[in-house]
Amino acid sequence: MPQINQLALVAYSQFFWLLLVLALIYFGIGHAMLPKIQSTVDARDKRITDDLAAAQAARTAADETEAAYRARMDASRAEAMQVAQAARRASAKATEERMHAANAESGECYDGLMPGGVNYNQGAESVLAFHLATCSIRKLCGVQQTGRSPEVAAA
Repeated sequence: MPQINQLALVAYSQFFWLLLVLALIYFGIGHAMLPKIQSTVDARDKRITDDLAAAQAARTAADETEAAYRARMDASRAEAMQVAQAARRASAKATEERMHAANAESGECYDGLMPGGVNYNQGAESVLAFHLATCSIRKLCGVQQTGRSPEVAAA
């Protein structure tokens, strides 16, 4: 069979051309395509690094902004509390000046304060509680007055 005799010659020739083509492909890819691929990978890595740095800078700025916001909110909250307390004190003082719950001269007192103002009911409990409180305060302070006007006390 003559084909089997020629097999060694043809195989060596085909092996040579195979190696030559593979070498050309290898060096062609290595010199033409690989630098382009590498530059693309490098650009992508640089863009990722820059994006991460920008994200970190944005996070730092956001944290600083949040801290400043919280500080302003705390200061505003404290100021609002002070204004509310001052308004509450002024309202209570104005209400107390406008409507007395007890009259020390006549011994009358009202049942208490309601959200709308003084409760004008003058029940015996309120009068007794007022007199007991007055006596207790005088006892604590060491005052010996009877609570009567000087004309009535002298008679």
